[in-house]
Amino acid sequence: QKQAAGDRITRNMLSQIEHDLANPSMKTLEYLARTLEVSVGWLLTGQTAGTDLAAARSRFRAGDWEQALRLAMQTEGESDERSLLIARACLMLAKERLYAGEFSRARELAQTALEHDDKTVYGAGEIRMKALWLIARCDLGRGESVDDSMERFRQAYDDLGWEAKNHLVRARYQLEQGNLQAAERELWMVTTLPEEDRPGYLILRGSLAIHQEKYGNALSFLRQAEELPVRTREQSQDLYTLLETASREMEDYKAAYEYAAKLREL
Repeated sequence: QKQAAGDRITRNMLSQIEHDLANPSMKTLEYLARTLEVSVGWLLTGQTAGTDLAAARSRFRAGDWEQALRLAMQTEGESDERSLLIARACLMLAKERLYAGEFSRARELAQTALEHDDKTVYGAGEIRMKALWLIARCDLGRGESVDDSMERFRQAYDDLGWEAKNHLVRARYQLEQGNLQAAERELWMVTTLPEEDRPGYLILRGSLAIHQEKYGNALSFLRQAEELPVRTREQSQDLYTLLETASREMEDYKAAYEYAAKLREL
């Protein structure tokens, strides 16, 4: 009772609410729902389905994707929020598994994200594109043909008109295959670059320059990427790895050591 009451209501008031001797205000109900990780509807009706979904929502907000997915999956009944929550939790877990090198599990989670995104009227192009990108990356990581997954990504891109992301994904694919000219063509075809894609674009330009043994050009692109405030963990890992390589090839061993240290900190 003391923990649930907190500093918002008295223990005496909480006891009266429990025994139906007091009618709490909506603000009090919302406070108790957040504290107990349930919905206001559950407090009023006692329906257990809302309990799991409210708890899943709370765990998702806290970044506990595994627990959020488990709670959402065990929630009875279908709803748009349930499907959307499962899709987003699967997407976050798929990225974690991809970066850990668990390509089969990451692909399975990405496919589940696609299926649940399709179930909701709030289906988001962002979820679909990221899930298809993850599936293509997983196929590549498992050493399998990516023709089908890349075609699915291309079709989704055409439907949404995401020109820059299409060329960046293709450029990365060509670069990882060792097709430097094809990768360069894809990068040159990027005509409009959203700010969120700028770090990835500059890192790819730097990686291509290193493959071409143009280390001075590589440092120019990579240091521009380093100055940008927002990067994913994967991008930071790629960036520091490439900066270390380019610095070493330019015989700037002090900078190479510093970038190696930053990479270890990640």
